[in-house]
Amino acid sequence: MTKISRTKRWLLKSVVKDWLNNLASNGYQGVTENDVWEYLCEYRWKKSSPETIALIKEDIEKMTPNEFFDYQQMKAMMTNDCQNIDDLM
Repeated sequence: MTKISRTKRWLLKSVVKDWLNNLASNGYQGVTENDVWEYLCEYRWKKSSPETIALIKEDIEKMTPNEFFDYQQMKAMMTNDCQNIDDLM
């Protein structure tokens, strides 16, 4: 998993907030900053993150709701599968 420093998160807070506001204006409520950072660090940048603040900002700005929600759906399916396996044991 890629880690992002607190400093970078602080510098990019407005970009993430703008992305969340755009999401909310399109009817998607309830997504948090932490949800976005989790997606970015655990999925989108799993192997490596963009090198500079400018490249990270650009990558966040071009992120689509479909990409984000595909990850959320996959995460939910994995969680449900694990719970079902535990039920069988």
